[in-house]
Amino acid sequence: MQAMIIVNYSIQGCNIFLRDGITECSQVGIVTFESSATTTLQLTDVTEDNRDVLTDALPKRATGGTNIGAGIKLNVLKNL
Repeated sequence: MQAMIIVNYSIQGCNIFLRDGITECSQVGIVTFESSATTTLQLTDVTEDNRDVLTDALPKRATGGTNIGAGIKLNVLKNL
């Protein structure tokens, strides 16, 4: 139960960051990962007009494990 509360706060923090914290001309990509990784949002330029698109791409809840290595392999390594 405590872990789910932490995850919910993390998602809420990401929402706030994408709406108010990150500056325009930045880029954001969103990857979700459990036992494998999925690209939820390709690398996208941040503009005032697309902040809703960015926050809508965030997961609504946690569903399982955390294989961060799969997330790194999926997107970071292929862009080197």
